Amino acid sequence: MSKRFLGKKLVTPFSAFLLASGLFSGCTTPPSKNSAAIDNTRGNDSTMTEKKAEPAAVNSDAGQNREVLWDFRKIDDAAPPTFPKAETDAVLKYLLGDARDPELEITSRVAGAFTKRGAKETLYFVTGCKNEAGAFVSNAACGHVGWNTAGWIAVFDGTTPVMKTEEALGGAIEKVTDVNGDGVNEILSIGGYTGMGIVTESAALGQLSGGRFEELKTFRGSADNCGEETSAGKKAIAAVIRYAPPASGKMPDFYEEYFLTECAGDTIADNAKWAKIEKKEFDDFFDAVS
Repeated sequence: MSKRFLGKKLVTPFSAFLLASGLFSGCTTPPSKNSAAIDNTRGNDSTMTEKKAEPAAVNSDAGQNREVLWDFRKIDDAAPPTFPKAETDAVLKYLLGDARDPELEITSRVAGAFTKRGAKETLYFVTGCKNEAGAFVSNAACGHVGWNTAGWIAVFDGTTPVMKTEEALGGAIEKVTDVNGDGVNEILSIGGYTGMGIVTESAALGQLSGGRFEELKTFRGSADNCGEETSAGKKAIAAVIRYAPPASGKMPDFYEEYFLTECAGDTIADNAKWAKIEKKEFDDFFDAVS
């Protein structure tokens, strides 16, 4: 199976706000979003978007509220975001210098406090691959099997670069959150594989620590064989990931529910009816198509 770009799938409603002032022409400083859930920019130029809070699901057995980290049943076919050339050039020059693949683009741009509590920072992610010479290049410069197997993270405080680190996060950063309530944001990235009519995707929750990216938790997200020509039983599975907010500074427990739907031809219908299934059925199908 070959790795695919998964940057524009599975989103929820947003409200707009603006990016950092002075770093790039025509941009303004974002408000502090230290513990808000903030998703990738959708649309163009310096518009950013904030994820609206989803109603918490009641955990009846523990008497706690469980918040949704991600719902893999949701599908969005919005076009990838675009960014101003001056912004792209400044970020890529900081990351890679002048000798860089001219086809590289910013993949994700999110706001939050990533390196310290209370910071007002902008985090950029650039995904790509490494060519035969070991240089970081755009996906178009590699075979499909190599897509999204390399990446870079850059953090800016206004006009000032704060840090950069090389890290493969998959397709895109889809959410900024603060699951442990310590005032420093984590990021949720999503990536996956596609091939022969089969699609799988997973998520990773991580944070910046000591100038590096630290992966905290990974999740199996979804899988389907809707595009298989020879499959008699076409179906899709998806997980919903929730967590119960713990005492400040501690990582929460995560809770997963699993769902199944039948394919609508070679795709998943927007109004698909999802039936709850057990973890074993979810894992068996995921393993079978992976």
